[in-house]
Amino acid sequence: MRSDIKIVALPKDKWKGTPIPLVTRSDSFYDIEIAPLDREGCTVKIVRKPSEQQIIHTPEEYDFPDSLYQDHWEKAEGYGVVSKAGELLMDTYACYEKIGYVLRGKLCTIG
Repeated sequence: MRSDIKIVALPKDKWKGTPIPLVTRSDSFYDIEIAPLDREGCTVKIVRKPSEQQIIHTPEEYDFPDSLYQDHWEKAEGYGVVSKAGELLMDTYACYEKIGYVLRGKLCTIG
């Protein structure tokens, strides 16, 4: 384990709005199969199917929607690894929801 890497608190006043360049990759997708019933209505199935090629979504496609301390995460606490040059290399956050005190978190490796 490298001892020169430290996880530090990311103060909201400094880091709010910092883009998180998340790239998602998948080898499958979900499709819908609809089968009519005898009289009225239908049966709908959501089926996972393999993709012919890897599906990749980049932040550029969605105008960089992910950023630190978004307004809907009211009580978020951010942490991360910052380079000596001040570049965010990795971030994570914890956020307690108002209902049920559920702890939600996300880990994002940027570099």
